[in-house]
Amino acid sequence: GQIHHYLNENKNNWEETFYIMLAKNFGFSVNSQPFELLAKSLPMSYLCKHKNDLFQIEALFFGQAGYLNDDLKDDYYQRLKKEYAYLRCKFGLTPIEKHYWKMLRIHPNNFPQIRIAQLAQLVYQSSQLFSKIIQNPYLKNIYEYLKIEPSAYWERHYSFGKKSEKHKKSLGKNAINIICINTIVPILFLYGKLHDNERLKSLTIDLLECIPPENNHIIQYWKRAGFMPQNAYDTQALIQLYKVYCDEKRCLSCRFGHKLLS
Repeated sequence: GQIHHYLNENKNNWEETFYIMLAKNFGFSVNSQPFELLAKSLPMSYLCKHKNDLFQIEALFFGQAGYLNDDLKDDYYQRLKKEYAYLRCKFGLTPIEKHYWKMLRIHPNNFPQIRIAQLAQLVYQSSQLFSKIIQNPYLKNIYEYLKIEPSAYWERHYSFGKKSEKHKKSLGKNAINIICINTIVPILFLYGKLHDNERLKSLTIDLLECIPPENNHIIQYWKRAGFMPQNAYDTQALIQLYKVYCDEKRCLSCRFGHKLLS
């Protein structure tokens, strides 16, 4: 499905495909589309040329996200803006439209600018991340790789130019679990399948069994029907059943639906 599509677009480049999927997941459904557009507008090859300079990586991300077109009286913002003008010219970049980003009813920790700053930090501190995860596909390693805090500016800001109370904006355990479920597990499993690597496929299933169960509206339905999932492996199975049977109104073709109706 989706991963095959990305692989085709990226000429079978797994690192690039992983980067796009990871970026998309940083949008946590509400902003997944603009994050995908952002990653596609900024190939890894460009980022790699500046991988030792977090400030330049931030300038590239925020500039490409359409956030550096204002005239704010903020020193950090102005420096980013100047840096991006140079990098945009260097790579011939076209930013995405700022209006794509959604802010309504979003917790401040999930504001797009915070998530972009976190993604910039992740790119800065972990090159060849997909290869690292393939070599060590264990939850404790993944927590270690994704344990990131954006640059110091974001300790006192949720968006550009507006100061706030000092607060660390690290990527929380819950967010890392969601990234594991939606990005790391599917791509690792497909990689294992296409490379006939049974060990990797098996370790991917183990990963899901180590992650706590998700808690969304679909899982709430299952709980009300009496199902108590123990881990993310269970919840992923229940979500799949919901999509294939409940969404399609195929209750009588489903053993659970048949039992509940009778």
